[in-house]
Order: sequence, then structure tokens, then C-alpha cells
Amino acid sequence: MGLPGILRVEAEMVVRGDPAAALQWRVRLLSHLQASLNRNIELTQGGTHVKILLMRYAQRLKLLRDYAAPLAQPASILAFIYAALQTTYWMFHVPAPGKSVALLGAVAVFLALRGEIKEIHGSEKVLWIMVVFVLLYVEIRAIDHDRDEASQKEHQAREQEAANFKKIADGLQASIDNSQNQFAATMAQTKNILDKTQAVSTLTQKNLKNITGGESFAFVRPQVEAAGKGPIALVVWNHGDELLTGVTIGFSRTNDPNWGSEFFNRYTVGTIAPHDGAMIPVTITPQLGDNGIDHYWLMISAQNGTVDETLDFRQSKKSPGTHAMRLGVTKRFKIDKNSNASIPVLVREWTDEGGAEQKLPDVSTSLRLLKRAAKKRH
Repeated sequence: MGLPGILRVEAEMVVRGDPAAALQWRVRLLSHLQASLNRNIELTQGGTHVKILLMRYAQRLKLLRDYAAPLAQPASILAFIYAALQTTYWMFHVPAPGKSVALLGAVAVFLALRGEIKEIHGSEKVLWIMVVFVLLYVEIRAIDHDRDEASQKEHQAREQEAANFKKIADGLQASIDNSQNQFAATMAQTKNILDKTQAVSTLTQKNLKNITGGESFAFVRPQVEAAGKGPIALVVWNHGDELLTGVTIGFSRTNDPNWGSEFFNRYTVGTIAPHDGAMIPVTITPQLGDNGIDHYWLMISAQNGTVDETLDFRQSKKSPGTHAMRLGVTKRFKIDKNSNASIPVLVREWTDEGGAEQKLPDVSTSLRLLKRAAKKRH
């Protein structure tokens, strides 16, 4: 409780007529006053001690300043020379950002100490201010230069990345081109092999057809135009693109009584090249019947089977005393295991009427129709 509180309590006790209690409160008041007085004395003594210490430090600083005062001007000159030289160097060789700021901070600290030691004159202040502003200019240049270098490095990095990407893309394109070239070479080689294989296959098929005779057949063509009124020479022709081998011919004049036995008289021709002919060592002298026609039946065999040919002769309408002829050739085919069929493969009209070759249905079509009809019958 403070002094005002104690006084207020004492006044209340006096009013109530309690002198003993009021006396007790006076004793407490005196004790409180004594304690406050002691604290004030201690504070006063402590403040005096601090003041004494501060005075001692001030005296020492004054002595130090007085000692350094003669050196302030030379030190300032040296510091200015260094700052000026460093600043001049940075004007031509831009430093990294922050270096000129560091020197500027050092100049500021030096000027503060220099002002404490000895007053700075006006001309010296002007020189130091010039150094400060030049350092600011250098720092601005350093920042701009650093930004320019960073931008240039970034641009170079982008160009390098683009070059690397282009290099990778070129490598990929070269790899793709190389793969395509290899694929094209492989395909060309494969095509060459296939062409050779196809050529070999075609040659093999051709050789096989030459061996088997394919669809070729032989027929006899009497040379009525060159015979005049004499015997007629016979030429057997290969009607096809394949070689015919082992060709033999037997023929009979159907008007003769023993015409069937005449087939045993076989004439060997041998080999006939495609679309080529060979002479038969026998001639025919037609003997016209009552109907004015002489008829012959020929059986011509080769490696691919037998064909039947019919020959008809008559007096020529254009050249009296000579003969005209017509022919028809049929080829034997197996329809099924129980039946065969003969399909016309060549028909030529009378030679004195032009000897035109009739257009016949395709053999494969006719054969297919016959086989279909045979299946229906069965």
C-alpha cells in the first residue's frame, strides 16, 4: 500500500477514536518513508558511477581522436586514391553486381569515422560525393550488364537446346531415312528374288507344259492349193504354244470297205515345235463318192493325248479339176471315271469358200458344262 493509502487509513482511525491503531500506522508510514529514501540514495549513487564511467570513456575517445587527427588527412587521401582507382577500373571493366555497393558501404563507414576524427572540408566532401555517385553509376551498369549476360546466356541456352533438339531430330530423320532406304533395298532385293522366282516358276511351268504338251494339239492340213489335179501332200501342224513330242498319225478313208484296219498303218512324225509343221511321207488322191465328197478320219496322238480329225474333199468351185477341202478337229477329255467326251477345238470351212476358221466356245467352259451335266446325271 502506498503513502496516500496509509494516510487515508490513519485519518479514518483518528476519526473513529482509535489512537493506538493510528500510532501503529504512523510507525509503518515512517518505515515506508525510510525504505524509499534508501532506494533513492542507491539510485543516485549508481547513476553517479555510470556517469563516471561514461566520462572516462569520453576522455579515452577524445585522446584517441586527438591521436588519430594528424593521420586523418593522409588516410583520407589514401582511401580516396584507392576508391578512385577502383572506381576507374570498374568503369572500363564492369564488376559483378554488389561489389560497387560493398565499396560504397566501406566509403560511407570511412567518411563517418573521418568526420568524427576531424572535420571534412568542402573540397574533400565534393570529391567523396563524386566517388559515391560514380560508384552508384557503376553498380547500375553492373546490374544492367549482369541482366544482359543472363539474357544472353539464356538465349544461348535456348539456341543450344534448339541445336541439340535439331541434332536429335536430324539423327532421328537420318535413322528413319536409313531405315526407309534399307527397307527399300530389302524390298527391291525381295522383288528381284520374287521376279527371279516368278521367272523360274514361269520357265518351270513353260518347261512343264512343253513336257506335257499343255493345250497344244496337232492337225493335218492337206495342201490342196498346190496339188492341182495331182496327189495332195499332207502337212501336220502344231496348233499351240507348247512343244509336241511323239506325234504319230493314223488315218482311214471311210468310203473303203476295210477302213477300220487302215488305222493300224501309223505314220511317225516325232517332235513339232509350237506353230510349226512337218511333212507326212504319204499323199492323198481323193476319190469322190456319189455325193461328190470323199471323207477321211484321222487319229493324231502326242504326249498330251489324242485328237480326232475329219477331212472332206470335193471338186473346187473356183478351179474345176482341182479339189477343195474342209476339216474339223475334236479333242478327247475325261469327264468322270465312267465317261469321256470329244470337244471341238478347230473347224475350218471349205477352202474354195475362204476356208474361214469357225469361232468355237472356250474349251474349259465346254468341259465345265459337260462335267456339271455328268454330275446331274449321276
